[in-house]
Amino acid sequence: EDNASTNNGGTIFNGWTRQYDGAVNVKWFGAKGDGITDDTIAVQAAINSGLNLVDTEGCTFRLTAPIVKNTGFTITGVRAVVKSIGGADLFNGTFFYFDHTGKGFTSGIGTGYATDFNFVNIATRRNQPNPTSNWTPNDHDYDFYFEGIADVTFNDCLLLNPTRGIGAFGGGGRFNIYNLRMQPFKIGINIDTVYDVCRIDQLHVWPFWRDDMNVHTYCMNNMDAIISGRNDNPMLSNIFTIFARAGIRFVNGAGGITSKVHLSNCDFDRGAFGIWYDSVNNTTGQIVNMTHQGENGFAGSKAIFINGTSTNNYLEVSNMRTMLCSQNGIRVEGTNNT
Repeated sequence: EDNASTNNGGTIFNGWTRQYDGAVNVKWFGAKGDGITDDTIAVQAAINSGLNLVDTEGCTFRLTAPIVKNTGFTITGVRAVVKSIGGADLFNGTFFYFDHTGKGFTSGIGTGYATDFNFVNIATRRNQPNPTSNWTPNDHDYDFYFEGIADVTFNDCLLLNPTRGIGAFGGGGRFNIYNLRMQPFKIGINIDTVYDVCRIDQLHVWPFWRDDMNVHTYCMNNMDAIISGRNDNPMLSNIFTIFARAGIRFVNGAGGITSKVHLSNCDFDRGAFGIWYDSVNNTTGQIVNMTHQGENGFAGSKAIFINGTSTNNYLEVSNMRTMLCSQNGIRVEGTNNT
């Protein structure tokens, strides 16, 4: 079909429009998906098309720069298959391989509000050093970074080895994360200044990349699975973390604090803190059905810790069990904390 519109490299080219039904295949824009070829330009062109994108083969798209799109898009891939411990089959499933240290996907920066971002059955991976004594990860930026946007949904995704996983900042809301699997090393999910309800259900933090005590020790001293700053009425459920400094860390974010958090069915295993109120004020919430287990020989572990510079926080807890805490099961410091 004749079309004088500007070429986009995939569905409009040389004055012609491709005829198709359903979503657009990323490979139409020139991506190879072999994990070796630099697919950055092709993937960016596909994203720029504004169309719903799909990978039906289970490819690895190597990217050497951030992918930026400030209006909504959808990517649907092939669900990544992971081993139970210590590695993933990198040739089975749709992987975006960030072969650089910057942000992976980034959206909404400087645009005010943008809506409707969807990531379904996709996986990410990074370059990380092999485990050795005193191991530290590469200082990569977020795999996914959002500012001022709403209606973001992750559904059945894997972040294999991010230094920082998902960051949501600067307004907006309705972050929906369902069945997310990851082995983060500094931050799993960071939510700050989200005005509408954030939902996280079925988060599984597990040694998918490496099951190595050098890695675990670093994480127990440095990695927070969820950080919550200004986060209004979040609904968190079915959360599992292992080898984390904090399962959930509440902070005074750039936009304020967390209010009326609802947390149900959580297990924080072999880490320092299950719930950590880190110098926060006026954070409120309820927890139902929580278990926590510290790590043998790890000093200072506590199931719930409200530290000494926290004030006027209110937390209700029902049905909690903790073991192997080297200090306290529940430790409340600070002023006027209930």
